Amino acid sequence: MERLFLGIFFLIQKFKVVSLAAFALLIALAGYFAYQIQLSEDVSKLLPEKNIPVNLIENLEAIDFADRLFFHLHLKDSNAYKPDALIEIATALTDSLAHKNQDSLIQSLFYTVEASSIENTYQLILKYLPFYLQEQDYPAIEEMIQSENLEKNFRKKYKTLFSPASMFMRKMITKDPVGISLEPLKRLQTFQFDTSFILYKNIVFTSDKKHLLFYLTPKYKSSDTKNNGRLIAFIDEQIDQIQLADDCDVEIHYFGAPAVAYANSKQIKADIILTVLIALFAIVLLVALFYRRKRLYFIIFLPAALSVLFSLSILSFFKGEISAIALGMGSILVGISIDYVFHIFTHAQNGH
Repeated sequence: MERLFLGIFFLIQKFKVVSLAAFALLIALAGYFAYQIQLSEDVSKLLPEKNIPVNLIENLEAIDFADRLFFHLHLKDSNAYKPDALIEIATALTDSLAHKNQDSLIQSLFYTVEASSIENTYQLILKYLPFYLQEQDYPAIEEMIQSENLEKNFRKKYKTLFSPASMFMRKMITKDPVGISLEPLKRLQTFQFDTSFILYKNIVFTSDKKHLLFYLTPKYKSSDTKNNGRLIAFIDEQIDQIQLADDCDVEIHYFGAPAVAYANSKQIKADIILTVLIALFAIVLLVALFYRRKRLYFIIFLPAALSVLFSLSILSFFKGEISAIALGMGSILVGISIDYVFHIFTHAQNGH
């Protein structure tokens, strides 16, 4: 093996100009192909694929609920009761997010429960009413259709048609003037798993009306921390603009998988950069104080830099994409290569 390397060394010594030109061309090509590689900030790419079921990641990413950002608004004074003030701030925030969404980072916003949703539910009940009726409903219906009860009921409905509630009740009354569908509608409340939330002015509140909730669905999956990072910055900017107002007494918070994934990715990258900088500082300090040879910097860092460059160029051929976080963790391998140079140089210096 030593003859091979000695032969290469003597060949380079014999044809220095050609060897340097070929070396420079090789570095240029490696740099070009390394530049073509796509850096992904998908945290899930760090997971080993061999021990994971084939479709697990795809199934997790397909769950739309996991990609939502939930907003929570409440008054700074926990004893205050101003649901309309919360609605005012929430409306300003949602309008700002919707109208200033120039990069199309937001796919949809769910802020109010549309009246059409309630009407569609009512239409479904009416269409399949016989299937929703139970045995105990028939005596109540028989009582409803008695002439005296019908008259009282119609008078009540007539007054409702001239009240503000007629905006929502008109269609219901005209389609079911007797009110046969009321009992099946009441039974739908049993499907409400949590009674802690109510609708106030078609907006979701907690039962005490002190906390307002809504959510948005980002355009990109929660694992796409690069684009979701832009979204988080955009949301923070809009929230700051609202909360900087002098008369704003509302706290705005948000949570969800996209925000958590972005924060984790940001922290991992910051930790990797800090670790690498500390390691480089320690190496420079060690060379300056112990070896005291400036040429050693070149000997240490050139092989490591070239190995990273050629590795990235090879990866661009076979993979085309690599996790930026995993690439940062690859600095451990660079550290091992630098340690090997120290090992060889120390033995050479001691004459071994």
